[in-house]
Amino acid sequence: MKKLLFLLIITVSLPLVAQKFSSESIPQVDGQVQFRVELKTQLDKATAHERIVDFVKNKKLQFYSVRFTADNEDTTVCRVIDYVEISNQPLQIFAMYMTYTLFFEYSDNLCIVTFSSIKFMEMENFEERERAQELRKPMPERVEYSANYIMIDKHYREAFIRNASQKVSDAAINRINGIVKQLEKEFLR
Repeated sequence: MKKLLFLLIITVSLPLVAQKFSSESIPQVDGQVQFRVELKTQLDKATAHERIVDFVKNKKLQFYSVRFTADNEDTTVCRVIDYVEISNQPLQIFAMYMTYTLFFEYSDNLCIVTFSSIKFMEMENFEERERAQELRKPMPERVEYSANYIMIDKHYREAFIRNASQKVSDAAINRINGIVKQLEKEFLR
């Protein structure tokens, strides 16, 4: 009985309960892939906002790049470029760059986090564009794949990679779940 009561107290006192995502159930809003999680916290709105902005600015999430597009007491919106390694074999690295909008909405005791406008770009294409920009050369064509194309329709193919769409989906969802987990920890400190 004491063990049951102890477990009940621990469970009830946990300040954050975030859902985890899986590739078996990709969430969509208005036909577009969108991941949304509500992080319950003991923080007031202003403190939650301050923590998130500091957390993102200090590169604790290890994004390739992040650009704030809006930031006020109610919301923070960032455009993120994230490097996602899918597999790393001795002779071949399979990775993509994932771009998305990261939207934080604040209220007392709650922060809603949304990942939307998700697109993928093959590593080689992205890095070739980066080099061209640094050298001020003409940019190669930008080839992007929507999250729907990869995660829902499963149309993405890569030479010598079996089930490439599934592998990209799994890696992207693992990254998103990792970000949510890091945000949970940030709210617990």
